[in-house]
Amino acid sequence: MDHHRRVIRDGAIAIKTGRIVDVGDRQELQSSYEALNRIDASGRAVIPGLINGHAHIPMTLFRGLADDEDLDDWLQHTIFPAEAMNVDEAFVRCGTRLGLAELIRGGITTVCDMYYYEYAVAEEIAVAGLRGLLGQVLIDFPAPDCTDYTAAMDTLHRFVERWQGHQLIIPAIAPHAPYTGTPEKDSRPIGAGFVRLLRVNQAGKRGDIKSARSQKHGLQMPSGALIADQAIKKL
Repeated sequence: MDHHRRVIRDGAIAIKTGRIVDVGDRQELQSSYEALNRIDASGRAVIPGLINGHAHIPMTLFRGLADDEDLDDWLQHTIFPAEAMNVDEAFVRCGTRLGLAELIRGGITTVCDMYYYEYAVAEEIAVAGLRGLLGQVLIDFPAPDCTDYTAAMDTLHRFVERWQGHQLIIPAIAPHAPYTGTPEKDSRPIGAGFVRLLRVNQAGKRGDIKSARSQKHGLQMPSGALIADQAIKKL
């Protein structure tokens, strides 16, 4: 399909330095371009890469650890203890490589991810050649890669400075969740040019997140998948 939304049955795509420069009839493109490499996709559909809009790629290694639990029980009694015992940079790299192999096999070329040691996730994604909107976690208690909120902020700033302007990676601020932070900290100004990524995870009972937020801070938060501030709209 081209920009006129024509379905081209015997088509071809011309690519130069990683970018599509032309789409059209195969014979026409073969006469217009001299290809250094050819990929035979005869009999297949060529579509744009898919986007995974919510991922924690390294957690691929936790798959099957627990199922069918309420969100709070799953976090407090399964995931947080498992992360405290197992998550380090090597764990994150291993889980990311496995997760990326699955993403690529599924036709996904762009991923929105949030986790600890996100610089390692970014490095692995860049090597694999995918695109990523990647958030370094901000969380208001000791985490695998930061001892406290101040350390988390320092890690965040280093992460954004390292990856800002990269051709494949967009670094983002990622407050962990409404129930693991404080409104005063999570809403304070961060700095110009930063992308703030706010996730509202939806798992277990529909009321888990709203209840947790309300109990901790007396606030209500709508259930959903992804909320982002004005900066993300510019991407």
